[in-house]
Amino acid sequence: MGVKGLMNMQYAIENDKVYVLEENEECLKSSDCQTENIIQDSENILKMENKFISVKINEDGSYDLTDKKTGYTFKHIGIYEDTGDMGNEYIYIQDTCSLSDK
Repeated sequence: MGVKGLMNMQYAIENDKVYVLEENEECLKSSDCQTENIIQDSENILKMENKFISVKINEDGSYDLTDKKTGYTFKHIGIYEDTGDMGNEYIYIQDTCSLSDK
């Protein structure tokens, strides 16, 4: 194959449209992209933001990412599933025994 590297890509799909989150090198060098530490507001909501995005951290560990330019919010992203896997490195097959235990 001649692969020189792999790209880790964050994306979301809605209504058959793919949205890709990508790094902007120039922005990272400017103060516009700098984010303050995670803060807890008066309503006990954990959040952080910069000029372009706002991130709200949910109680379940997921987060809501809002694009300030478009106003579009990706809700409950970054969730990990805790399930068994009977497959291999190519195929995911859920462990049916762990389903009956819950």
